Amino acid sequence: MSARLEAINITCRDHAASGARWAEILGLEPEGDITSANDFITYRIPGTEVYFAFQPPDNGEVGDTFVPRIHLDAVASGNTREQELENLLTRGMKLVVDARTADGAGWFTVEDVDGTQICVGRSDEERAAAKAAREGSS
Repeated sequence: MSARLEAINITCRDHAASGARWAEILGLEPEGDITSANDFITYRIPGTEVYFAFQPPDNGEVGDTFVPRIHLDAVASGNTREQELENLLTRGMKLVVDARTADGAGWFTVEDVDGTQICVGRSDEERAAAKAAREGSS
């Protein structure tokens, strides 16, 4: 039972400038149109399916109240999203956001004792099954 990393999300004061700086430092590849970034800018780590996503602060906070944040996005791997939640809870993580929906979509967010968060979505197999079910009912 595990989770497969999809993205490393960094909240920063100026997400466009930070993204460009880290892309240059780490040799990241732009993903999509990074010139018209409103919510976030995404760069792929070369040779992987993992992204860095740079996003602006929540609620526009940039003054003294701003706290930089890194959180991880993952999908269940070798198990279901529900099994991964149980796995993470038994490892001492705490559920802080439950954005799972009745139709099976969505994700949950857990954090460790230091407040580092990881959001986990459905496995690739769960996503494929949901897509096949939608296409079969059309």
